[in-house]
Amino acid sequence: MSSISPKRCVANGPPSLSKLLIFSHLSLATIVLLSFAGVMFWMNYQAIYAKVASELLRAAEILDEQLASGTVPQLLMIPDAFFHRFGKADRDHGRTTIGKRI
Repeated sequence: MSSISPKRCVANGPPSLSKLLIFSHLSLATIVLLSFAGVMFWMNYQAIYAKVASELLRAAEILDEQLASGTVPQLLMIPDAFFHRFGKADRDHGRTTIGKRI
C-alpha cells in the first residue's frame, strides 16, 4: 500500500495577507461597478419610460382636442409630427450618396 504523506493532504496553508487584500479589493470593485451599472440602467429605463409616457399623453390630448371640436371619431388623425414616435420615420432610414436619397 502506498501511504499518503501529510504534506499532500494539507493545503497550501492560509492565504497570505496580500492575497486577501487583492481579493477583497477586487470583490469590492466588482460590487461597486455592478451597482453603478445597475443604477445607470435603471435611470435610463426610467427616462425612456417617462419620455414615451409623455409622448403618448400628448397624442391622446391631441385626439381629445379633435373630439372636443366635433370631429367624427372615424376621422381622428394624429399629426405627422408624431408618426416618428410610433414607428420609423423618414429620418430614421439610412441615407446613401449613391441612391436617390442624399
